[in-house]
Amino acid sequence: MVLRLKNVITRRTAILTLSLLCGLMATACSMTSVGYSLAPRLANWEMAKFVTFAPAQQALADQRLARLHEWHRSTQIPDYVGWLDQMVARLEPLSRLPDHETVNPMSTPDAAELAAWRAQVTARLEPLWQQLAEPLAQLALTLTAEQLADIEAQLQVRNQALQDRIKPSDPLRAAQARLERWRSRLEFFLGPLTEKQQARLAHWLETQEPSAHWWANRLARQQRMLALLHDTRQQQPPVAQVTPAVLRLLRDIGEPADPQVAARRQQRMAQSDQMLAELLAIGTPQQFRHARDRFAGFAADLRAIGDLPDRVAGAATDSTAAAIRRLAMR
Repeated sequence: MVLRLKNVITRRTAILTLSLLCGLMATACSMTSVGYSLAPRLANWEMAKFVTFAPAQQALADQRLARLHEWHRSTQIPDYVGWLDQMVARLEPLSRLPDHETVNPMSTPDAAELAAWRAQVTARLEPLWQQLAEPLAQLALTLTAEQLADIEAQLQVRNQALQDRIKPSDPLRAAQARLERWRSRLEFFLGPLTEKQQARLAHWLETQEPSAHWWANRLARQQRMLALLHDTRQQQPPVAQVTPAVLRLLRDIGEPADPQVAARRQQRMAQSDQMLAELLAIGTPQQFRHARDRFAGFAADLRAIGDLPDRVAGAATDSTAAAIRRLAMR
């Protein structure tokens, strides 16, 4: 659902750290603890795809990643767990229904509630952006012209590969790929969609023009990043001057600063919220159990990561508590 933390500074240099340090929430639950413990190493490995660091640069990256990792584990994980527990509690009544019963559409999350969930997730990015901005600014000040050329070349390679994957030249293939991406994301949280849901999703996508703005915004954000990196290398301003500019770029990922871009994004998100609300309104008890267990699994893994106590007795059903115990023992 909404938790697939959305989904550059090219969605790599900074967002990779986010995706890794947020517990790899888009991976299987049993991998979260392992992935989180390896986050600094994986972040270094991912950055190495773009640029080869000199020893001093690598030492700086290692130091700041380790510090960021510990800060995130001790201060952010408890908040994430609390939010996930709220999601589990919200889905619990829907998941308790017998399989043969029809879910009351008035009891499922509506578009306004889904939008509120999305806003809550976006708000949780801000502390991370603030922690990331200065280390990234410090690293930017050390980059050489050759390293910047490597970064730019890798961005072009990645962009071409992504474009080939999500924007096939054949319109029919493009539409099928788009439908499959949406279905895959939804089924990650809900389990298999019903025929009625699949038909509703396909019809909705047919009415939605593929957004060219998303791709243009991605490229524009990359160009702003590259411009900042080049200016920083040439002018060598104080890190205190670079940090706010980096922070603006990071914030732009979740909340675009350009009013027109922000308005277009908000419109598309509202349309997506409405579509998802319609799919949930015709959801099944099995799907809500699947979603509840997915959120409960994330919470259990993050509790283990943060060395947090189990939920208070009675706060979950026996089935949820059993699922948490099984996941925590993996």
